[in-house]
Amino acid sequence: MILAFMTTVIFSWLNYKLMTSSALAESDRYGWKMKPLSMLGMT
Repeated sequence: MILAFMTTVIFSWLNYKLMTSSALAESDRYGWKMKPLSMLGMT
């Protein structure tokens, strides 16, 4: 149970880092859209 929780946290953190780094150049126009989409993808 704890292992599954840890993997979920790690993958969501990696997904967040990937989304922020890839959207860094376009954050001014698309950053506010990318964050909710990535959060939906995490759950």
